[in-house]
Amino acid sequence: GSDASLFAEFARSTFGVPPEQIIYLTGEDAVRAKMAEALEIWLPKNAQAPGSTVLFYFAGHGAADPQTGQAYLLPYDVDAFPVKSGYALEEVWRHLGALSNARSFVFLDATFAGLGRRSVAQRGVEAPVKVRKVAAPPAGVLVLAGAAPEQAAGVATEANHGLFTFHLLKGLCGGADR
Repeated sequence: GSDASLFAEFARSTFGVPPEQIIYLTGEDAVRAKMAEALEIWLPKNAQAPGSTVLFYFAGHGAADPQTGQAYLLPYDVDAFPVKSGYALEEVWRHLGALSNARSFVFLDATFAGLGRRSVAQRGVEAPVKVRKVAAPPAGVLVLAGAAPEQAAGVATEANHGLFTFHLLKGLCGGADR
């Protein structure tokens, strides 16, 4: 939850996003039903104004279906079958792409191949899981990810954050200006 809370606070304090326009799900609140509600119901109602900007940030575990290679974000209540209880990455693309008046920025601090601390491999499945090429996001959706689908996302142990999140926020605060 520390990466998500850091990003939510950054969005509020640096980007000036009002708190009522931030949906922050962490721990027991980050269940699949709430993720779906945010993406499928709340977001379409609240990103209708022309020129809207959507920031979608996910820090946590990912997994891939070993049969299809489909990539899934894993909510708090995930069970042993991400196909049923995970949230497909391509579904995220579909819902963000449907926001015709908005441009969306996706930040992913996760990986999907069963490698590293930000990915989960299904029991009995040897890592790395072959993640099929993830469909390109639709027009108007820009994705920045901490790892390619087959790579492990690193952890900045000295800062107790995901390596991607640590450097993303450092860069957005001026560290990438050079």
